[in-house]
Amino acid sequence: MSYPNKRFYFDIAKKEDSSELLEIIEEEYFKGKISLLYTRRPDPYTSFKKEGKDVKIVVLRDAFKNKIAGFGVCAIRNLYVNRREERVGYLFSLRARKEYMKKVPLLHKGYEYLKNLFPDIKYFYTTILEENLYARKMLEKKRKFMPVYEYLGDYIVYSIKTGRDKPRGDYRVRKCEHNFDEMVEFMNKIGRNHQFFPVIKKEDLKEGNFYGLSHKDFYIVYKGNKIKGCFALWDQRKYKQHILKEYRGIFRIIYPFSFLSKILGYPGLPCPGSILKFFYLSFVSIDDEDSEIFEYIIKFIRNLKKDYPFFTIGLFKKSKLNGVMRKFKTIKYKSRVYLVRWKDERVEFDKNLPIYIEAGML
Repeated sequence: MSYPNKRFYFDIAKKEDSSELLEIIEEEYFKGKISLLYTRRPDPYTSFKKEGKDVKIVVLRDAFKNKIAGFGVCAIRNLYVNRREERVGYLFSLRARKEYMKKVPLLHKGYEYLKNLFPDIKYFYTTILEENLYARKMLEKKRKFMPVYEYLGDYIVYSIKTGRDKPRGDYRVRKCEHNFDEMVEFMNKIGRNHQFFPVIKKEDLKEGNFYGLSHKDFYIVYKGNKIKGCFALWDQRKYKQHILKEYRGIFRIIYPFSFLSKILGYPGLPCPGSILKFFYLSFVSIDDEDSEIFEYIIKFIRNLKKDYPFFTIGLFKKSKLNGVMRKFKTIKYKSRVYLVRWKDERVEFDKNLPIYIEAGML
């Protein structure tokens, strides 16, 4: 694409840009009640490439200073939309160096560049943290040359402490060593009825190419000999980290007494500067969204993975499984989910179908 002006131009990041990408990622962190740095050490370029079948890191280059001014990422994923498999673009990690913030008004040109990269993609979506008021104001506002961010609803991420919690019910949980075909068939049957649920293919799982996961990371819930649910446990710290920077508000007050959190059943409050040790409860597929099965899974995992301080799961706010999470003591935060579309386009999107967003893919 030609230069928007003589100084700045858009380009696709290369492997050798990784160190600059990391500089930009770690220049600023999200400031909330629990302030976190979301980073991708040691190699952001390789880390981003794990996020989809086709991932483009769009960078804005400053030709005068020979440096990257900012970037954004689009990951193409095979997801269910309207009960059909579609290639869908997830937009995320929109970043700029501090020195360029609010000084280089080329965001609309970046979206134009992105649209030209993926002319065949009908569906794009994104999430924005509820507390990230700057990004919400910038992207939610309707502008002539910007895509429309159509709000679909709230998404809640829960952190729950591990520990002794005996599950009750006539179920068995087994790692996916047998019934591999049946598991894939079951998960796609459930996923097909959810907007944005990832399409699961046997060949990807067998080869370990399913976003870095293989079938060995999956578990099956049985009742008798019948599959009633499936899920995966996903530790991403090798290529994606959450570093706790500081506490604010009420958490700053209670941090000196954080030992009480564990006693009271909440996840403990780690030391500022530490990389959070946790895993995601991912790709949760449950027959008829049965709350009893979901509660069994939560208690099973709490008891299984006691070497981790906590684990995380995300649920769309309208999911009835949120009722189960209210039975546990959790720390939670909210995001807003958007369908992103260009003004000259209309896309079919059934809002009556439940939405599934995978927390490990944000």
